[in-house]
Amino acid sequence: MPNDEDAFYQIGVAFGYAVMRPTADTFRTFAIGSQFLPGYEVIHSYSIFSSGVTSDFNILKHRKLSPVIGLDIYFYTITIAEQYYAEGLIDASTTGDNYWLLAVLPRIGLRYKLGESLIIEAGCGKNISITGTSTALPFIKPYLSIAFL
Repeated sequence: MPNDEDAFYQIGVAFGYAVMRPTADTFRTFAIGSQFLPGYEVIHSYSIFSSGVTSDFNILKHRKLSPVIGLDIYFYTITIAEQYYAEGLIDASTTGDNYWLLAVLPRIGLRYKLGESLIIEAGCGKNISITGTSTALPFIKPYLSIAFL
């Protein structure tokens, strides 16, 4: 495994923690029984812990600015506390529901070598679910990394 800044590929590990806070905590929904029933969903908390193995492929390895592609494998644990309500059909509340997901994350970005000892890389990717108790996380995952050599 090459470990210098001009390497064609690099392998690493990553850990993350995110707490989502919606701009509105109550969302209007509906339920289908014998008719459409108005309802709502309230999200009290939503958090994600991730750990994974990352791999970067530096396309133009001897240039200051280079496109980078990556393929990562992540394990996510997701904790949600929410409440559902549809008049006459559903009135349920959950706290601390835990889900997990194993996913691959293809990504693309740009790497810039600043001086002799600093590399800045930024880009984005999208999860593709392999298996788990949750579906794929429905957002594009931006990233920014700074490496000191």
